[in-house]
Amino acid sequence: MDNLVIRPQFYLIEPARADFQLGESLFSVRWDMDAKIGAVFTMGSKKLLGTTVHYTNSVNEDLGFIEAYGEFNFDYGTIRAGLQPVILGHEGGVGESDLELPRSLLYQRRLAPLRDVGLSYAIDHNNYFTRLMVHNGESGANQDGRPWYTARWGWSDPGFWRVGIAGQTGSTKPSSTASSGDTLAGVDPSREAQWRMGGPFIIWTPHNWRVGLEGYQGELVQLKQVRKFSAAYLNMTYTGRKWFFAVRLDHFDPNHDVDRDVEHQISAGIGLLSARRTSRIFLVATKQFEVGAQRPNDELRLIWHLTPQLPAKVPEL
Repeated sequence: MDNLVIRPQFYLIEPARADFQLGESLFSVRWDMDAKIGAVFTMGSKKLLGTTVHYTNSVNEDLGFIEAYGEFNFDYGTIRAGLQPVILGHEGGVGESDLELPRSLLYQRRLAPLRDVGLSYAIDHNNYFTRLMVHNGESGANQDGRPWYTARWGWSDPGFWRVGIAGQTGSTKPSSTASSGDTLAGVDPSREAQWRMGGPFIIWTPHNWRVGLEGYQGELVQLKQVRKFSAAYLNMTYTGRKWFFAVRLDHFDPNHDVDRDVEHQISAGIGLLSARRTSRIFLVATKQFEVGAQRPNDELRLIWHLTPQLPAKVPEL
């Protein structure tokens, strides 16, 4: 067994909605043929694929394979092939076993995929790291035959810092997007489009604190016009012996050419930890701030997080 996460949750959303979910629960098995060659298979809700808004207007929550890849380790890095994590910047590399708050608006609004079918190469040397991936973009079969590219570069001090930049680019065709209902940056999903997105990330981990700042500006190129969108967050977490608290400030602007469509979100969580931190029970409250018309969509979520894996101070990417 490579990983096990049980993350049931109950949440209340204004004005009068309540629901129970399995959340980011998953089960992962790893097989190693030798020190160099291995394979990983992971089952979970297909929403953990994180299929982007470009390709679908709904998220499939059925259970299924969300990872299935082979891995080759050698002196000059690691190569993976198959359905695997995309790892855009920092948050994209934080596995479900290390989650505290729900994911930021970057992934809630599905601007980037969490997992996809492709080929990746990663190397870490003298505290510098690089990861490159070419993938389908659709978190599954490549219906339009267009590749996407995701990359990140950076430097880390294992005790305190991880800094870097990340980017993603790709294109879409109507054969995959026509029925998506995508409106990001004012796109017309019935026409071909070119997308690109990039930005920095900084993670600081003094003592029991973890502070993260990550932001991206994206561009849509369609019919010789360029339109922009952006997403960013600031996250602060303190972990003690028996309890922790976390706060995150989120920003999302789906179209810089449109006024009063910006979305802000403040999330705060507090919870209790077991002695080895493998069991965590916490309460998360989220307040939505729409610049335009306010909607009743604030949220209160109770989460029980169980995993045999010890949490990482800074998740390895």
